[in-house]
Amino acid sequence: GGADVAYQYQGKAAVKSAYQGVLLSAAYVPAYYKASEDYKQIEGWRHRLEFGSRYKMEDLTFKGIYRYDFNDREDLKSGNQFASYSPTEHSFELGVDWAVKKELSVGAALKYEDTQYEHVNVLRDIDGRTKQQQRESSTLSYDLSANYKLDAHWALNLTHKNYDQEDN
Repeated sequence: GGADVAYQYQGKAAVKSAYQGVLLSAAYVPAYYKASEDYKQIEGWRHRLEFGSRYKMEDLTFKGIYRYDFNDREDLKSGNQFASYSPTEHSFELGVDWAVKKELSVGAALKYEDTQYEHVNVLRDIDGRTKQQQRESSTLSYDLSANYKLDAHWALNLTHKNYDQEDN
């Protein structure tokens, strides 16, 4: 194996409540990343807030979640160059699961994530010129899944994930 990049220490405080058939949830998930010497730019905190809901209607379960992530990392500083590793992320996810039979369920989910980095990057391009640009990205993804319960302890799961990510 290779060298360790970082260790992640994470906690979670969550609450759930049912209201008129809808399960509502909220969570705070702090995480600290302790990086090895070669990856100090990713060392620091990530704070996540999550708000979700789930609603069951006969054999269908609808779910939605919003996540807000704030990162406070060391970033990459080398001479007059700078690269941000401290993004703020907003993501939205909607999904549905269908219990086709007692032992078989299928599902689909759609997720959008918008990422904005805290500082302007200052980097030298391959042509030697210094460039400055605010990093940002957006990701649209979907999941398709099928789950088959073999017995009380074993199940088969098949998942297809597709990501479409745009970065500058």
